[in-house]
Parts: sequence; C-alpha cells; structure tokens
Amino acid sequence: MGDMEQMNILSRIFGGISGGAMLALMNATVSGKLQDKLEELENMGDAPKQMYDRMIATMQGTQKRLESASEGMRIAIGNNLLPVYTKAIDLMAQFKSWLTQII
Repeated sequence: MGDMEQMNILSRIFGGISGGAMLALMNATVSGKLQDKLEELENMGDAPKQMYDRMIATMQGTQKRLESASEGMRIAIGNNLLPVYTKAIDLMAQFKSWLTQII
C-alpha cells in the first residue's frame, strides 16, 4: 500500500492527527530508525501536551469531546441491547414465517 492508502486507513482507526503519527512510527520501524524517532519524541518534553491542551480548549475540541462521549454511549447501549434486539428480530422472523404458512 502507498502512504496515502495507509494514511487513510490509519486515520479511520486512530483519527487524523494520530493516524499521521502512527504512519510516521510505522515508517520509522520499517526503515530501522524507530529508536531515533523515539528519542526525538522524548526530547520534545511537554510541548505535545501543551499543544493538545490548546487544541481541546477550543470550541472544536469541546465538540470532539462531546462526539467521543456520545460514541462511547452509543457503543455501550448497543452492546447491552444487542441480545434483546437479536431476540426480537428472531421472534418477528418466526412470526412472519408462521403467518406465511397460514396464508
């Protein structure tokens, strides 16, 4: 896969910014320069955290946090309701089969 395809997949998995960082780490691993990349990250100190703090302090950052919390809630609800939903669908399918036989 080319870098664009990899970036597209990684962005869907990790998010835009994190996907780019993951691609950089993957490329560093393949080229044998992972240790150099890790040292570079360690030498940044708290600059990445400061940048993150500034990003989430914006309205867009607040919206992202809300979207993330909403997605987590939807996943939790879905996981808990899946057995009930599956049972209901199975019962409806059985009812339709029964009704079809009667007709």
